[in-house]
Amino acid sequence: MMHAAWYMSFVLSILLFLSTGCDAGHDAPPAAKPSTQDTILKDQLKPLEDAKKVEQTLQQAADKQAEAMKQQTK
Repeated sequence: MMHAAWYMSFVLSILLFLSTGCDAGHDAPPAAKPSTQDTILKDQLKPLEDAKKVEQTLQQAADKQAEAMKQQTK
């Protein structure tokens, strides 16, 4: 009889240990992995953003040059 009680206690302890180990990771959401489509889209949009910056710089330079020419003709 003593052997059966020890065996049941051991089995219950193992089940308790396994059940607590299985529940540990359920609270954290899975890490969001960017899709390859998003990555490709970002890679394609970067040169467009760079071109817009260059265009803005060129427009500012043209505005300065036009202002300088306007000042010279006064």
